[in-house]
Amino acid sequence: MYSNKVWAMFVAKSNTLGITLPYNMPDWGREPEFYIDMTARGSNINPVRRPIDKDVFDSTYWDAQLMQANIMLWLPYFSNCEGQDSRIVLFDIVEYHEKCVLPRYEDIKVVNPIPSTGLDPIADECKINLKCIYDEPIFQPIASSTRWYALKESKDLFFITREPVGIDRIREIDPYS
Repeated sequence: MYSNKVWAMFVAKSNTLGITLPYNMPDWGREPEFYIDMTARGSNINPVRRPIDKDVFDSTYWDAQLMQANIMLWLPYFSNCEGQDSRIVLFDIVEYHEKCVLPRYEDIKVVNPIPSTGLDPIADECKINLKCIYDEPIFQPIASSTRWYALKESKDLFFITREPVGIDRIREIDPYS
């Protein structure tokens, strides 16, 4: 079954103050159009250290772009992964990856948040290991922020919509609601 809906990823200024932003954030200076980036997948796509001429984004990104949040259609922070492209679209992974099992719709069994004994849900199941290398120039010093992968404690760096949303609604979404 095909759909024109996707999960949207939100990276907000309020959640990332003092932290480097995903290297795969849209670079509005170089990518001025809002677009859906369809990605490539395959066993011949392997992570390699790429010479990317791009600054590491920090909190100045928000001021320069005059925005408080960014909506992305791909997973922030995950790029340059084996078998994937530089932008991983969530539905592409959970719907089409060979390591995901999707039961027939009529076989799906939902259980309550606190299930009774003997009730096992029947749902999608994905067991995926992503092997990625950093696109970020990890040996370049950054004085203004902490690198996201060097945080000392757990932090919500981005959010995903609970349900897939239609492409036509992406611009209407309030990430704070």
